[in-house]
Amino acid sequence: MLLLLAGGTCVLPAQEVTPELRRDITEVVAQDAAARLQRLRSGLAEAFNQQIFVETLSTVLRTGQPVEDISQTRCPMAADIANDALKRFEPRDFDAEAALARLQELAALPAPATDEEKERQWEAYMKLYNRMAAAYRPVLRLREAEKEKQILAANRQRAGVTVLPNGVQMLVEPGTDALRDINRGTRETGVAFYTRTTRKMAFAELPEPIRLMSEHIPPGRSWTFWVPAEAVAGLDAEKQQRREAEQKRREQLMSRLSGPQQAFYDNQPWSTKKKRSVEKAPEKLPEPMLKIKIWKDDAKAPVQTLPDVVQDML
Repeated sequence: MLLLLAGGTCVLPAQEVTPELRRDITEVVAQDAAARLQRLRSGLAEAFNQQIFVETLSTVLRTGQPVEDISQTRCPMAADIANDALKRFEPRDFDAEAALARLQELAALPAPATDEEKERQWEAYMKLYNRMAAAYRPVLRLREAEKEKQILAANRQRAGVTVLPNGVQMLVEPGTDALRDINRGTRETGVAFYTRTTRKMAFAELPEPIRLMSEHIPPGRSWTFWVPAEAVAGLDAEKQQRREAEQKRREQLMSRLSGPQQAFYDNQPWSTKKKRSVEKAPEKLPEPMLKIKIWKDDAKAPVQTLPDVVQDML
């Protein structure tokens, strides 16, 4: 997405980090590495080679790609620290050179001498981290939402994938089991398919957009569903409309029962009946797409648990 120029100021897309957030992420990367370096230097004493540590860390961070086998590096501990940073934050979101320069500054500082100093240092770091995380999570969620749209678009071209009337996508492995007769499932969200494993999943535990489409779901050995956030949001909007219509109907009924005299008293300045001000609801971030696979509980259907792509980055 191109940057927009407005009055000479660059307006970043919502799924890109601001300069302030970039600085915060860079500082977190540097402080995390410095804290690990300090612990290694304290624990290993003369056996710790800080130069090799920094060189290895620098090499991996500058590549922007995690090392597959850290044992093949000169300092596996430093490679592991760099890998952790590259998995938690996308390389484009922080300045590796600035982080390395900041690491050298922090490494030259003396370690906290008292518990009070350690506590102050920790509080300052957590303040930085919480500010960074609060700003970074929405960026990651918006990026995931864009990738999820790409997945849904690609699915529509896949053989065997059916799009149900409410937008839920479905892939069925042939078989004879009924959807309601299930006892194991895997719930996945996000592009890396964040997985929560449930050994016993009842039909009633499935998301409502799937349950409402049960008449369109054929028997099978397993079913894979992709539930767009829009399918859930559509149901929520319908429920809200029904609630508002019911509330309006009740108010009209009470108005007829109480008559015009009650309405006159309610509208007086001294009336005890309070009128609630309507507040604008805060804008919500896109909810994650759900990918759910369910099948019969047997040895041919193993369960695998994968990481949460968004939370792991933080």
